[in-house]
Amino acid sequence: MNILFLNTYCGYFGGVEQNIASAAEGLSAQGHKCTLVYMKETETRLDDYKKIFRETLCAPTNKKLTKTLTELIETGSWDTLYVHKLETIAPLQQLKGTLRMVRMIHDHDECCPRHHKYFICPNRICKFSAGLKCWVDLAFIERDREAKLGIRFNNLRKHKKELIRNRELFDTFLVGSHFMQNELTMNGFALEQIQRIPPCVKHPDTKPTPVPDNHEILYVGQLIKGKGVDLLIKALTHITEPYHLTIAGSGNAEDSLKALVISLELEAHVDFSGWVAPEELDRLYDQCRILAVPSRWAEPFGMIGLEAMQRARPVVGFDVGGIPDWLETGINGYTVPEAKVEQFADALNRLLYDHKTAQQFGEQGRKKLEAEFSFTNYIEQLSGILQPTKKETRKENDPD
Repeated sequence: MNILFLNTYCGYFGGVEQNIASAAEGLSAQGHKCTLVYMKETETRLDDYKKIFRETLCAPTNKKLTKTLTELIETGSWDTLYVHKLETIAPLQQLKGTLRMVRMIHDHDECCPRHHKYFICPNRICKFSAGLKCWVDLAFIERDREAKLGIRFNNLRKHKKELIRNRELFDTFLVGSHFMQNELTMNGFALEQIQRIPPCVKHPDTKPTPVPDNHEILYVGQLIKGKGVDLLIKALTHITEPYHLTIAGSGNAEDSLKALVISLELEAHVDFSGWVAPEELDRLYDQCRILAVPSRWAEPFGMIGLEAMQRARPVVGFDVGGIPDWLETGINGYTVPEAKVEQFADALNRLLYDHKTAQQFGEQGRKKLEAEFSFTNYIEQLSGILQPTKKETRKENDPD
């Protein structure tokens, strides 16, 4: 199969780019040919990233992107165009009907003009389709730190037009969780066009270390409002067991989070480690008893859960977005109702008190990872989805 990947970035940048790299590696190992067309380059291991693909082509503008894709399709024999993150899919419209087109929906950008799928006031998950509620919640105003007034205007009509383009252009949409599947159907996408395939990265076969008999809680991720680290810090005030929290990550909320720790007099219990290298992150996982996932926004899936299960660590997380797809209360940790900080603290307390249960949840999480989120199964499923049907193949090869 000859697969044409399309994404804004080439190089390791975030979860999207890691997902693309893992998919291309797995598909290439099966004998498929993978080419990447992109608009921008990152500075992180760019050469290593490019080596994953048979060829990489840069198209830095929408006009150049349309030209590059048109020429590739006219001169090559492609089975599928596999689209990931793009600011707009307008350059793809003239390609409709020329080959199979599949899009992975990685986040809420297509359905939510605010991108994070929670109301500005209160900060709770939005469960409505794009429309009147967006206007009521002032979604036409967006924070922009570089703008003179600190805000910019969001064109809601333009966003709605882009949503309709997506619904009409692609043959199949891939999502990582039930939440994302429901979000698409709520916004008018046909259920039969949506395939749920949890994202996956290659997991080493190394045996995890046992859950330590200590009182160490770990948070790993960006320090931004949507990740809910402030909710985790507030939950600490309700913990009765001895504890220590390490916060690994960086972001624009770091200063306010440090100020919150000071205001709550928790300095002796909380450390900020900043961004950490992979080897240091391994050490933090080995030393922790619990991983906390206090997300305020509706995580499209929550890749951090797979990291915890890989390392056999129990998780406490809010029941938002795609988190319930991998976190099961009583199996590999506890889910807590959205933004309920006292219940979050109670779940942490139970695992801090009961080392045996923490160990059991960690072991069951590792087994769940191997059974439900194996890399081999992911690649086989993805390969089957990207493969054109016989009807599509005949249509593409028809000279008329």
